[in-house]
Amino acid sequence: MNQNQKNTDKDMTNPGDIIAEEIHLLRRLFKTRQYRAYTGVLSDLVYMGGQLLDYIGRYPGATQSDLVVHFHRDKGQVAKLIRGLRERGMVETEVDKADRRSLRLHLTAKGYKTNADVQRERRKVVQLGLVGISDADQKQLVTLLRRVKRNLEEA
Repeated sequence: MNQNQKNTDKDMTNPGDIIAEEIHLLRRLFKTRQYRAYTGVLSDLVYMGGQLLDYIGRYPGATQSDLVVHFHRDKGQVAKLIRGLRERGMVETEVDKADRRSLRLHLTAKGYKTNADVQRERRKVVQLGLVGISDADQKQLVTLLRRVKRNLEEA
């Protein structure tokens, strides 16, 4: 524990304040480390671009609306990211047969390869963060994080 953390913990008597601060700092650190890993894979792929590739790879045929809801992002921001991925030849679209106004997103062969590279680098970052944490504690952490997320979504 560094001096700044000791001072922060001392100043915060409410565990909720400490949890909020730790989540914020963890998110920033993880995002920074992951971004560095992404730039090793593809220099112009932004953090959210990697996130979108992963989602589209896991859910082929997803729509822009699906991405907006999942990532809690602005429609314009998601559209810009999709456009960038299409321009790089990583994502292709097809018109939804049921709703011709909607486009279904799919990874191209280049998109699948890039996503595999990005996910490999992401796993390395995750493993760095999980050093010394048992499998049981990791499962408990997942449970607790999902509960916090669900509470916030339902509020």
